[in-house]
Amino acid sequence: MIELEWNAPAKGDRPTAYKVYINGDLFETTVLRASRILTVKTGTTYAFSVAAVNDAGEGPRVTVQETAQVEPTEPLNVSAVPGNGWIDVSWDPPQDSGGTPITGYRVNVDPKPSTPCVFVQPTDTFCRITGVRNNRYYDIEVQAKNAAWPDLQGIESPAVTAMPRSLPSGPRDFKIASAGSKAVTLTWTAPKEVGNRPILGYQISYIEYNAYGEPEYPQILRVPGAGTMEVRLTGLTPGVTYDFGIQAYTRAGVGAMTVNVQLMPLGLPAKPARVEVIGVGDGAAKVRWEEPDPNGGMDPSEYRITATPTLPGESPVVATCTTKNPVEECDTEFVLMGLKNGVTYSISVAAKNKYGYGPDSTFPAFATPEDTADVRRALR
Repeated sequence: MIELEWNAPAKGDRPTAYKVYINGDLFETTVLRASRILTVKTGTTYAFSVAAVNDAGEGPRVTVQETAQVEPTEPLNVSAVPGNGWIDVSWDPPQDSGGTPITGYRVNVDPKPSTPCVFVQPTDTFCRITGVRNNRYYDIEVQAKNAAWPDLQGIESPAVTAMPRSLPSGPRDFKIASAGSKAVTLTWTAPKEVGNRPILGYQISYIEYNAYGEPEYPQILRVPGAGTMEVRLTGLTPGVTYDFGIQAYTRAGVGAMTVNVQLMPLGLPAKPARVEVIGVGDGAAKVRWEEPDPNGGMDPSEYRITATPTLPGESPVVATCTTKNPVEECDTEFVLMGLKNGVTYSISVAAKNKYGYGPDSTFPAFATPEDTADVRRALR
């Protein structure tokens, strides 16, 4: 857009109209001493001419040249988040600044609040509107302005509507009352601030972290009843970390969340990994493995090594070793005795903690004991 203004001629009869030309072509005839040209292309230079007209005819033209700088387009992705007596407004810069840098933003609110954030700096894309009344709808629009039009704003964004409301503060004394291998009991007390609607219940959020320590999508559980101050969650995975949070909810919405509490439920250890036979001898095999991960929240106290013959008719051999007994001590290696020479065995390992034995390893190792000098040396 380009706006032209001019004064009446100092000499001659009073003009009855004015003719406005763009690059020599007549644009309009007007009785005003101003003209607004909307159909211009940003960055293009135009020659604008104005001539006064009276009963005697058209007077000489006065010409100026101007490079078009237009107003910004509308800011994008405008959103409004209401709170207790306030509304947070955010947006993205306009797609087209109009050819010159954005110099600021204007936030329009209807009905007008007592303390609006009217003008916002060009580097900001957020403002908090205060002085608004709860339970009343407000329409909000955002406009950008640029250096070419410091006194005018650009195109208005589509209006968004928000209703401020009074919501509960975070519940207090949120904690883990007890925890098992797959369950946890959480307790809390009511929020200090309830808001202007009665509490209907509480919303529990819990996030499970994957093997890479990354949070998964939160799970939500609603516990109805304002007097409910305890919940038991089941189906947790032992050895996996969880974050828990809680919010009170009313008919007006969900209130503030408390500081999260964290838990790693204890339970059975997982399967030992990378089981391998590193030596065989006379009726024996030396087995190595890696500790289970996750381990159920505690180090294994014992391992069970099972050798199952691959041919029918032979009995399996099972041995256990403790990680705390120095006589039978095993960490991630063990010599399994009592095997038959010439028989091939499939060997698996399971870990144990105070909750019991976990599952056997997925991929077994194979061993065929022999009584030779070479294999006896392999067991040493």
